Amino acid sequence: MITTLVTIRRTAVYVAALPGGCRTVMINGVALHQCGGTYYQPEGNQFVIVNIN
Repeated sequence: MITTLVTIRRTAVYVAALPGGCRTVMINGVALHQCGGTYYQPEGNQFVIVNIN
């Protein structure tokens, strides 16, 4: 099995609710919500957009 380590970088952009059609994915052991090409990480009662590199 090949394992590739990626970096999850938080942005300064927060949203109160996720758009429709999102799915939960695990990246580096972190649960993120993938909505199209955008990833969100829960933060309290909102979500922060993260970049995956």
